[in-house]
Amino acid sequence: MKQLTIKFIFIITITSLFSVFFYSSVFSMPSNNKSFSNIKIHTKTNIQLNSTQLIKIKTLQNGSLTITGKNTFNTPLKNKLTDILTNTPMKPMIDSISQQDKIIAAFLVGIALKESGLGKHSPILNGKDCYNYWGYRGKRKRMGSGGHTCFDSPEDAVETVSKRLHTLVIEQQKNTPEKMLIWKCGNICSTHKSTEISKWINDVSIYFNQINNSSF
Repeated sequence: MKQLTIKFIFIITITSLFSVFFYSSVFSMPSNNKSFSNIKIHTKTNIQLNSTQLIKIKTLQNGSLTITGKNTFNTPLKNKLTDILTNTPMKPMIDSISQQDKIIAAFLVGIALKESGLGKHSPILNGKDCYNYWGYRGKRKRMGSGGHTCFDSPEDAVETVSKRLHTLVIEQQKNTPEKMLIWKCGNICSTHKSTEISKWINDVSIYFNQINNSSF
């Protein structure tokens, strides 16, 4: 019993010291510094700062430690995605999509609804799901039915498609379903019926608007 009490006191002491070092570092940061790269503390672990920021600890050559922030997931966004995707084949992608910018997550879900019914109709390879719920056709060694990319995992799928969407949305400013028609038509939509184009925009907009227009 005595040994347990000593261990408990030791743990409490270490925890208290860590809290003092950590919070003193945080509150001493310049108010305009949004990076955690300059905070130095004396411990080595991963800690959860809040629901959206994972703090990594890295040892420096001089013996001190520095912590850096890394996005994990946006909790309100994850809750929204959970409501939409839980009962669909896209459920395993919820965490990966939650790590994306809100507008990218909105396109991931909006386009998936139109192209695959949120994963209900998708390419296969050797009888297995390719996790391609967006009609994505990037060339790879493994290609699924219909000439579509076959991804290695749900995470691989989200990461790859998100990169493409990021290029279109951020670099080319295709930030609405109307402007994202390149996903359906390529560079020219003249070969598609106007009713098909309108249907694509309207269907993608359903979840795109729900997610992208949310206040979180």
